Amino acid sequence: MEKLLGCKAMLYARVKIPNSGCSISLVNMHCTAGGWDHPESDATNEIRESELQEAIDKLQELSNKEDLKMIIGDLNMGMNASECNYKFLCRSKYKDLILEAKELPTSSKEKESENADGKEKEELSSTLQDPFVTWDPENILNQSGPHAHCVGQRCDHIFVDEESKIL
Repeated sequence: MEKLLGCKAMLYARVKIPNSGCSISLVNMHCTAGGWDHPESDATNEIRESELQEAIDKLQELSNKEDLKMIIGDLNMGMNASECNYKFLCRSKYKDLILEAKELPTSSKEKESENADGKEKEELSSTLQDPFVTWDPENILNQSGPHAHCVGQRCDHIFVDEESKIL
């Protein structure tokens, strides 16, 4: 169904901050959740990436170079779901403002290995634990429908361009 309708809607706004000489250019959007496809299928991830690219392009086209650029909204992706889309936005020089504003706990698996000086801890893996859940499968509104099986996650985001002075 997403392909039939063409581009998803997004709102672009440029807000001048009084007495500062600064402006914020932002895109507020709601990326696809998959329609009839699984929310993390290759096809859904491709559609979502094209929507994110469209937002990036719109900000580049309509913003002044010195504007603070933001992509905000229900992006239906994150660290625990459709991670490829999350990483795409990060590779596109946008930072997750929540992660920048708050140090999140990590979960690490460690093993002990001995060397000449005694025991040394070696990190095997580290995964970011995101305590902010904005989509909860226990919510009565989410308990039925095509995405009821999905895990709780943060799919609502505020991304800011890397060149932003806010970070």
